[in-house]
Amino acid sequence: MKEIRSRLNEISVLDKFDRVVFESIVEKIIVGEKNADGSVDPYKLTFVLKGIDNRVIPDAKNRYLDLNRKTG
Repeated sequence: MKEIRSRLNEISVLDKFDRVVFESIVEKIIVGEKNADGSVDPYKLTFVLKGIDNRVIPDAKNRYLDLNRKTG
């Protein structure tokens, strides 16, 4: 993730969505998740990238929120 983030920071932002690029790096998107208490969270999106084995970032939501608090 650090390498992907650093490479994205090196390039300029695209002006429009490029479907070919998106489809070349994303294998699938999983919408929703069941929480430990059995409730459903329909707002979680999991992007499964091509060429990366099954890796999990523990506590990703809180890590993302902490990162945004530091930069914001």
